[in-house]
Amino acid sequence: MADEKHLEILSKGVEEWNRWRKEHPDVIPDLREANLGYTVKTGKSIYNDLSGINLSKSLLDDSNLSIIDFSNANFYESKLNRVDLSYSNLSYANLDYTEAVESDFTCELYNATVRNASLIICNFRGSNLSNTDFTNTNLSWGEFGQADISNSILINCNLTEAHFVDTNLEGACLDGSRIFGISSWRVNLANCSQNHLIITHKDEPTISVDDLEVAQFIYLIINNKKIKKVIDTLISKAVLIIQI
Repeated sequence: MADEKHLEILSKGVEEWNRWRKEHPDVIPDLREANLGYTVKTGKSIYNDLSGINLSKSLLDDSNLSIIDFSNANFYESKLNRVDLSYSNLSYANLDYTEAVESDFTCELYNATVRNASLIICNFRGSNLSNTDFTNTNLSWGEFGQADISNSILINCNLTEAHFVDTNLEGACLDGSRIFGISSWRVNLANCSQNHLIITHKDEPTISVDDLEVAQFIYLIINNKKIKKVIDTLISKAVLIIQI
């Protein structure tokens, strides 16, 4: 449960909250299970505008943060497990080193920094994630269907078993990311950098490719003896025909 004293300070506004954070840097804000966002009962969000708020190193697990303006907010090293951020604005926010499992990020998360974070089994479906830096972030088992990730940086990310359907990756950089078990269909990869994509599981010898669209096929060939045998046979016959 959220600390009532912390909720009281928050109710005084962002300016007062940030002042309190600055005066008490060793206090860890506890807003777990807090209902700060939209509720059916009221038909509105309790807090509409929390832009620029300092929520770094805060405990926010299981909280309702939907339909809130968090633009330019600082979530550095915060715990965001099972949090509802749907329809919120996190543009230009700092989510470096954050931790989240099974959270709803169907929101605006463009021009943000999400470096060295762990966002596992999270929902980004239809979200605007453009121009965001996800370097070294664990995004495994994430749902990115219809998301706009154009011009974003996903260098050395863990995308294991993530879903990319009708996703826009135009101009993005996926270099060095692990894409084992990824599901990608009708993805826009125009001008997308795809160097050294790791197609194997972390417990397997590292094998990399430079094309997301052929990654699944290559892995299938390597690990399916029957398919490999068929392809080897076709190649040998092609060589024989050429020689004749």
